[in-house]
Amino acid sequence: MLEQGLVSLINSNTAVQEICVNGGYLVELPPNQVLPSWTHTTISEPQEYLLDGTPSAPTMRRWQVDSYAQTADVCIKLSAAIANALAGFRGRLSDPDSTGICGIFADNLVDFFDSAARTYRRCADYRVFYVR
Repeated sequence: MLEQGLVSLINSNTAVQEICVNGGYLVELPPNQVLPSWTHTTISEPQEYLLDGTPSAPTMRRWQVDSYAQTADVCIKLSAAIANALAGFRGRLSDPDSTGICGIFADNLVDFFDSAARTYRRCADYRVFYVR
């Protein structure tokens, strides 16, 4: 499964490990999660077809990674470490399907601050091109 492989790719990165012990949760952080940490979600995955009705390859998924921390600088460092882990990756992921990645490209970046929790979040979007 693509998500499992991408999470493993990020969590196995040394720079990410130095900042974040636990991360890679789907959509939201678990209750009382120690920060810094990160989540992921699929934004879209439009399927394109050839004129004969067969799906074209590769498939493109917009994938969002949110980095969370109690300070802005740690949040930015975690997001950058994740970006470096993903940037330019091509090859097979370590998921059970050995998903083939053609390329991963940064797409968008947005910063947030949660006043109630007093935490920072950086939302980074990526375009992941892969072969099913």
